[in-house]
Amino acid sequence: MEASFQLDPEISPAEAEAQALAANEDQVSTAFRRHARVWTKSEFDAYLARLANAAGLPEVEEYGLPASGTMLRYDMMQFAHAMRLRDHIGDTDAPLIFVMDGDAGLRQSFTAVFQPEVSAGRAHIAVIDFKKAMTNDMRNCVVADGRADLCASTGLTHAELSLIPSEFYAEIVDEEVAIRLAWEPAGQWFRYPFPTKSEPNKRVLLLTDHPGLGAREKAKLTRLATLRSVDSYFHRFRSNVRFASRPLVSTNSHGRVWGRHHLYDPVVLSKLVEIYRFYHNWMEPGVDGKTPAMRIGLARGRVYERDLL
Repeated sequence: MEASFQLDPEISPAEAEAQALAANEDQVSTAFRRHARVWTKSEFDAYLARLANAAGLPEVEEYGLPASGTMLRYDMMQFAHAMRLRDHIGDTDAPLIFVMDGDAGLRQSFTAVFQPEVSAGRAHIAVIDFKKAMTNDMRNCVVADGRADLCASTGLTHAELSLIPSEFYAEIVDEEVAIRLAWEPAGQWFRYPFPTKSEPNKRVLLLTDHPGLGAREKAKLTRLATLRSVDSYFHRFRSNVRFASRPLVSTNSHGRVWGRHHLYDPVVLSKLVEIYRFYHNWMEPGVDGKTPAMRIGLARGRVYERDLL
């Protein structure tokens, strides 16, 4: 729905510093500046000096920003991202659940921006944590243990569970999770007993939890609290757009990281991000034959390449 790129191509760090000097903000804390959205040149140079000192490097020539544009402050970008999403979906009557990792900035931005929806009980915010560095065999073992736990709790066999339609299976899982949540204090981390292979040993912290929230509703929220679709999107984007691929880690050179593909102008990558997002939302059908825009009612059909080219 929204993709934020941590770069402003319209202004350079030197120009940002000139604006801060003109506003007499160069000695003011960033929290109270009018021009606090971007890094100034002196601030970024000081950051590079600290980075080089921590790495034990005498010089910092190997570090720096691209020739054009300046970097946005991450906390400002997080709040802007939450506000942009509220512009998109703030008027809907549909229930909302925002799922994120342990980033403190995301917690603060979404709890502040969506405070009216949270207070009205229409929006929930969940933080999840799971074991990322597990092998495939370890993930299969975790899923098998959860499956065995579910069989023992329901009295059903593995074969019987496999025959249950997905919507009824979700109800069975929610019922079992609700029984366990009834004994858990509100606002605490909860280890989900039936994890998936993509998120083994998942734990959920419901930031909008309160004593008046029913155990069955909390069980449904913990089941829906997943980053699987987001992680899948990032993985496909990095795999299909080589300029966004992760650098290779050298195994025999003290763990050095090598990036093979770079863009001289980072604005090109921001354009690729938008193009890929449009393709994913409006042109790429899933296994059900629908695009994400079709699933939420924004489109009646997909956009084909022939419609654009």
